Amino acid sequence: DFTLLASELKSLQLLGFFLDHAVAEAVQSRVKAHVCEQCEQEFDSPLLEEVLLSTQEAVLGWLGCIYGDPEEVRLQWLPQLEYYSYKTFAELRITELFNILVEYPDSEPALHDLRACLSRVDCRAHLITSLRNTYQQRLLQPGANTADIITQYISSIKGLHLLDPSGVMLEQVCDPVRAYLRTREDTVRCIVASLTDDSSNELADELVTGEPVLVDLSEESEGEDQDFDAWLPDPVDADPSKTSKSRQTSDIISLLVNIYGSREMFVNEYRNLLADRLLLSADYDTAREVSVMGDLQVVSL
Repeated sequence: DFTLLASELKSLQLLGFFLDHAVAEAVQSRVKAHVCEQCEQEFDSPLLEEVLLSTQEAVLGWLGCIYGDPEEVRLQWLPQLEYYSYKTFAELRITELFNILVEYPDSEPALHDLRACLSRVDCRAHLITSLRNTYQQRLLQPGANTADIITQYISSIKGLHLLDPSGVMLEQVCDPVRAYLRTREDTVRCIVASLTDDSSNELADELVTGEPVLVDLSEESEGEDQDFDAWLPDPVDADPSKTSKSRQTSDIISLLVNIYGSREMFVNEYRNLLADRLLLSADYDTAREVSVMGDLQVVSL
């Protein structure tokens, strides 16, 4: 049988020559099947550590039957097995990233797992290209509602910030989203309507609480207390024509308002909407409008 054949090849010191490549392919296939079975479409709990342990247990035991010495198997195959596991897990989550962002914040554990994988394997460029293509195919289409595109953009801001606090990934993935929103005639009105809506929604809640979600806390301030030991360079794929501060100093509301590169359009649209609301008010109660204007001033719009 196969075990006997492996034993004979090992005695002739030919085991690695004949089997290593085939075994490596079998290991990759086994890891992929295990990761997909355990993790596919499961976003609401951390799974990476559990999958790493269960994969090692299953695959190392199988390799032990082939190569014999468990300690030798662990020394030879554990680094490769860990790499296969991280890479397979990352590739799975990248294919699911659009849905993960749709379900944010419930899917936050999946984003933390993906970030851990990105620190071990080089899948960053693949992630950016894949997500941009997915947005182009599924989101940036004439049939998509502008409000839905804005909602997904907000989720992307928050989710991609978890993956890459530098803001570079967000910039590269969402530049096409911002460009597409600029072509929509109702983009500004949708943003203003969400901010001033009486019903509860994400943007209005952030505005009322006065605690906008930051894309990043700027670590490049000019203050005397700046910790230079904690400074990190931008990722290698960062746009050299833009500064780190330009990616890290705005909150979500400011990012939406500045889609057009200027606040003038937003201010004009808000003025028109405010005039309409006041004209339609039968009781001349302007408390809500005054409150929204005060909140907008707090976030420096």
